[in-house]
Amino acid sequence: MHGAFYDLNPVARDSRLVEVCDFRVQQSLEIANELKMKKVVFHTNFIPSTKGNYQHFWIEKQVLFWEKYVPFLQENGIMILLENTREENTSYILPIINAINSPNVRICYDTGHSHCFTESKEKPATWVENYQEALAYIHLHSNHGTTDEHIAFTEGNIDFTGFFEAVSALPNVPDIIIEVKTQADYLTSLAALKAHDF
Repeated sequence: MHGAFYDLNPVARDSRLVEVCDFRVQQSLEIANELKMKKVVFHTNFIPSTKGNYQHFWIEKQVLFWEKYVPFLQENGIMILLENTREENTSYILPIINAINSPNVRICYDTGHSHCFTESKEKPATWVENYQEALAYIHLHSNHGTTDEHIAFTEGNIDFTGFFEAVSALPNVPDIIIEVKTQADYLTSLAALKAHDF
């Protein structure tokens, strides 16, 4: 299940905004529990235009925000998956996961976001190789580097060289979610995944 994400910023400087974010995340988790969902994806929503030492501050605040849910997650057997949106590389979300140090908080890597929302446009294989066992979920899709098109991963201009080899080499292969907009792109992606022995 995908949790609430529109307009939410878990590291907002205004505590009232964080309260709203907390309410929506808790609400999402309660809905997931009612539906017996075991994995819930949330965006971390890094703001790339912020200058200075913001990344360090951002990581600290993310840890404080997400770690308080761990008892609920453990009690109900739910895993939170933190998804990249505008983070340039793995050095943003991975330290959050390492600091919380719970099997109930892991990473969702979105292949399209890392291409169209970043300056670095690092290859998906690099993200997978850096995330390692913290990676438990993948949103698989592509684009042409400017907008979040959600087309088949065989389309667009993302370089998937080495990606499937990197995924296969992980100790536990993550769930791969074909996150596209049309049935045609879904079927194209599915056929391509099968060709890669997934």
